[in-house]
Amino acid sequence: MDTDTTVDLDDSADTGSDIDTTGDTDSETTTDESGGLSRMFVVGGAIAAIGIVMSGLMVYLLDRIGPPGSGELMWIFGYGLTIFALWYLLLRPIDFSSRY
Repeated sequence: MDTDTTVDLDDSADTGSDIDTTGDTDSETTTDESGGLSRMFVVGGAIAAIGIVMSGLMVYLLDRIGPPGSGELMWIFGYGLTIFALWYLLLRPIDFSSRY
């Protein structure tokens, strides 16, 4: 990641921030001021909660009033899609090959 860092040594206009960091920022790394969580983890949590709740409700309804076997298909499709969406948004962008 290429960033430019400048240091303000002029004391005449002190605003409380002496270091100005500029560069490329990704939406994945911006933080929420209230909780300090990254946006992607908040979105991931929302997808997980909605995917689990909606899949569970659909499985329950299809088991009760749907044709035989439809609850099992909904279980596979609903939870599988939720896991795929979480992998696609949270795990796929991570570069595990870089060294620190």
